[in-house]
Amino acid sequence: MSGRSHRRFELVFAIHPTSRGFCWVLFDRPGHLASWGMVDVNGDKNAGCLLRMEVLLRRHSPAVLVLEDVHCGRSRRSERVRILYRSMIRVAEEHEVAVRIYPRSAVGACFGPARARTRQEVAEAVALQVAPLRHIVPPRRKLWSSEHRRLGLFQAAALALTYFSPDGDPQPPC
Repeated sequence: MSGRSHRRFELVFAIHPTSRGFCWVLFDRPGHLASWGMVDVNGDKNAGCLLRMEVLLRRHSPAVLVLEDVHCGRSRRSERVRILYRSMIRVAEEHEVAVRIYPRSAVGACFGPARARTRQEVAEAVALQVAPLRHIVPPRRKLWSSEHRRLGLFQAAALALTYFSPDGDPQPPC
């Protein structure tokens, strides 16, 4: 049995924090979305996100949590989000969930053949691979508008698909 064949039966949970809370996806195999959601949190964002994440971990019992590497030198994530990621990793480990972390460059490499460079292009490439998400691809952003909140959902899905990709071994920290 190869080291990758066991992944067909694991629940893979990927999270992408947003300014409002976080978006999440749950895959039970490549391309097969088992569940997804967007969580809005009021008040203390980090505490609220961790509580909601813990509820999802208990409900779904995933084998793997997939996150973006926000400690990479090129990451533009705020200090609040960096702290949130460290806390998410701790909570996942407390629930005996394996954690896989990928830098944006690994996600970009996964979607490189689709020539997906921007978040919008990644969302469109993800939608081609994950049928349930096709009908909710956000419209292209106008220069004067903010990023659509559903893009975080596609970023989470892109992380999960990176995990499932043939080159999906986590890269060493940059």
